[in-house]
Amino acid sequence: MGGNADDTRSVPPWFPATEARTWPLFFRVISILIIVVSTAFGLAGPSPGVEGLDVAPTVRGEDLALYGAVVDRLRAGEPYYTVLGQELQRRGFPLTPVFNWRQPLGMTVISLFDDVEASARAYFFLAVAGALALGLSCFRAHGIGVAALAFLLVLTCVAPFGSAPGVLFLERWATLLFVFSAAAYIGRLHVVGAAILIASLFFRELALPFCLAGVASAAWDGRRSEVLVWIVGGLFWMGAFGVHVLAVSEALGDIESAGPARSWLAFGGFKFVRSALVWIAPALLFPGLAWAVLVASILGALGMPYGVAPSLRIGFVAFWTSLLFVGLPFNHYWGAMVAGPAAVFLAWAPFVIVDLLRGNPALRAVSDPSMAPQDR
Repeated sequence: MGGNADDTRSVPPWFPATEARTWPLFFRVISILIIVVSTAFGLAGPSPGVEGLDVAPTVRGEDLALYGAVVDRLRAGEPYYTVLGQELQRRGFPLTPVFNWRQPLGMTVISLFDDVEASARAYFFLAVAGALALGLSCFRAHGIGVAALAFLLVLTCVAPFGSAPGVLFLERWATLLFVFSAAAYIGRLHVVGAAILIASLFFRELALPFCLAGVASAAWDGRRSEVLVWIVGGLFWMGAFGVHVLAVSEALGDIESAGPARSWLAFGGFKFVRSALVWIAPALLFPGLAWAVLVASILGALGMPYGVAPSLRIGFVAFWTSLLFVGLPFNHYWGAMVAGPAAVFLAWAPFVIVDLLRGNPALRAVSDPSMAPQDR
C-alpha cells in the first residue's frame, strides 16, 4: 500500500490493522467530527437514566415476575404454552401478536436448573468462558492489544447479566451466544460462527438482523459451506417457529379474550435508542458519554478488517437503525441483545479512532492475506 519502513516500524506489534487507514480523508474527518460532537453533546446536555426517559417499570417488575412464574411452573412439569398463556393473561400482558410469546427453548433451559440462582451462576461462568474464547481468538488473529480490551469489555458488558433474577431475560442469553459467535468468526471458523448465531434465534427472534447479514455476507464472499449452514439452519428455525405459531394459536383458542394486537412500530427515534443504551455497561456507568459509546462502537464495527465477523458488524448497525422506528418505551431492554457485540466493537474502537486521527494508510497493510474470507 505504499509507505516506507519507518511508517511500518512506528506501529507497535500489539496495534491491529484497521480499515480506517484506507478510508478517504472526507470520511475520516466526518467520523472524527461525529465523535467530538456526540461527546460534547452528552457532556453538555442532560444525562437521564431509564427513569428520566419515561420508560415504564414493567421490565423490572411485572416482566421478571412473569418469567419467574413460568420457569417455576415448568420445573413442576406443566406444559409450556398453557403456562405462558395463563400467566400472560393473569398479569395483564397482551396476548397478541405471537411475538409476545417467547419461544420455548430459553425458558425450558433455565427451568433445568434447580433455581434461578443456579442458572445465574451458570450464565456467569459461560460469560467468562466467552470472554476467554474471544480474547484468545483476538490474540491469535490481531494481537494482545485488542484481545485484552475485548476480554475486559465482555466481562464488563456481559458477565454482570448473570444475576438473579435478571438472567431470566432471554436477550441476555442471546447476546452471550453473540460473544461465542464473534470468537468463532474472528478465528475464521465461519461455519461455527453461523451455527451459533442460528442458535441465538431460538432464544430471541431479535437476532434475525444479524442472521440476515450473515447470509448476505457469506453469499457475497462465496463461503459456500457457511451458506449451506445458513440455509439448513434457517429452514430448521423457520420450521420450529412455525410450530411455535401453531402452538400459540391453539393456546389462544382456550383463552376467552386475547385482546387487541399491539404494534411495535412506534417511531421512538433517538429517545428510544438512548433508553436502550443503558444496557451497554459503559453508557450506564458514564451516562453523559452514552452517545459517544454508541458512535465509538459503530466506528469499531465499521473499522474492523474486512472479512472479520461481517454478520455481527452489519447486524449491529442495522439493529440500532431499526430502533429508530421499532420498539415501545418499555422495550428498552432490547438493548441487552447487543451488549456482547458492543463489547467486541468497543475493543476495536480505540485503534480505529487512532487510525482516523493518524490518517496514514501506509502504516501497515490492511489487506493481510490471512484476513481474506475463507470457505470453512
